[in-house]
Amino acid sequence: DGKEIPEKTLWLVNAGVQRIKRYVFETSGLNEIRGASSLLEELTATARECIASAFGSEVILRAVGSSLLFMVPSEKNAVSWAERIQNGFNKATGTAFTVASWAAVPASELLFDYKRALSRVSKASEQARTRGEYPGYTALPFETRCAVCRTRPAEGWYEPTQGDHSPICRPCRTKRQVGYPDRWEKPEAILRILGLETPEKLGVDGLR
Repeated sequence: DGKEIPEKTLWLVNAGVQRIKRYVFETSGLNEIRGASSLLEELTATARECIASAFGSEVILRAVGSSLLFMVPSEKNAVSWAERIQNGFNKATGTAFTVASWAAVPASELLFDYKRALSRVSKASEQARTRGEYPGYTALPFETRCAVCRTRPAEGWYEPTQGDHSPICRPCRTKRQVGYPDRWEKPEAILRILGLETPEKLGVDGLR
């Protein structure tokens, strides 16, 4: 009938942990480093599943490491999902600097000028980083410090490889809880892929 089809607008949501090395390598312990990395991967995978369940897997443009980029049909969806992911990452990690932003993008740009579409949400992300704040904590002079990071107040105890129980803060404890099992599980998974899942095939007595 000669009428132009109205332009459809979508919203791109970009969310993830910024200055990731600061979070992962905050302490030198291998369990904490391994745990921090694994925790971010698990959070991203969980977020991806939730997004796919709500909108379909085809809306997800990137979901790797600690970074998510996906499309939603309305600004209301963009705001609520950005806040949901940012709050979820902050609550789970306790200290990671998480930023979430969104931008309106014409659907035609996603098809014919993807670089320009990404620049829109990249600009929004930069503004969000500028406004963002690290999750804070208060450490009073008389409080016992975490034996792992030596900065935050301890909230519990953990048993190191050598020595007695030591005080630990919640973020460091979370990293250890995730990272300690990984010291066995990830190497064993790699060995299974290589067909070397039994110690006998390696010519050693055992992996542990």
